[in-house]
Amino acid sequence: MVTTLIVGSSLVVLIAVGVLIQTMDDRERENRQREAALNARASSFDYMLNGFPPGLVHPRLKGLVCHCLIDVSSQLNKIAPQNQNYRDNLATAQQQLTEFSGKTGKFVGISLSNKAQIKEVQKMFSSLHNFVAKLTASQRIKAEEANLYRKLIQRLLLQTTLDELIDPIAEALNQGNIALAIHYLQASKGKMEQENEHGFYNDRISRHKRQIEELMQQNPLLGPAARSNPDKTDQIRPRLSNTDDSWKKKSYDDQQ
Repeated sequence: MVTTLIVGSSLVVLIAVGVLIQTMDDRERENRQREAALNARASSFDYMLNGFPPGLVHPRLKGLVCHCLIDVSSQLNKIAPQNQNYRDNLATAQQQLTEFSGKTGKFVGISLSNKAQIKEVQKMFSSLHNFVAKLTASQRIKAEEANLYRKLIQRLLLQTTLDELIDPIAEALNQGNIALAIHYLQASKGKMEQENEHGFYNDRISRHKRQIEELMQQNPLLGPAARSNPDKTDQIRPRLSNTDDSWKKKSYDDQQ
């Protein structure tokens, strides 16, 4: 009887130990997966800060990205406090935030000509646009700040779309295809007119109008034809309502 009780107690202990070990393994695996996901996000944020030419991304947007990077780096430090790289990355992000916060004055963006780089900007900052919505919903940023960030992101995405039209316009002119050049110029002008809040694009719209008028005066018969062409540039405009949702699907499960 005593032997049976001892054996039974031993089995209970072994089962309890087994469950404990399994639970610890599960938690360790979850931490590894979470750490890997956070590292991927940190890499994306770091690339937004340092991977594009100077003058492309507005300092206020860089400040937002710094906040995101600080948040991710802080979580990585909690997961692996002994990791010196995580501590260094957090310190660097905090220093960059101070630098970007101190920048004032008028911001004049630059244009991109590298198509692959344009696609990277559109993908990453469309994802950031979605992430701003998450921050707003969780009340981590104020609605006024969110509106500003969204406008800056939309302006950057529009700029990359306009950049994509530069080469087609030049190529059409070089080939003597005036109708196609007018078509692309009108498409570019139309996109700016749609987003011309506070007259931000007034000067560029005026330049486009003058160029279109000059081309039509040189080729008066092409004016109506150019206006009647379907918009062939739809496939390259940024679609904020249909952006890559991978950021959201892999989003911060740690935003509690």
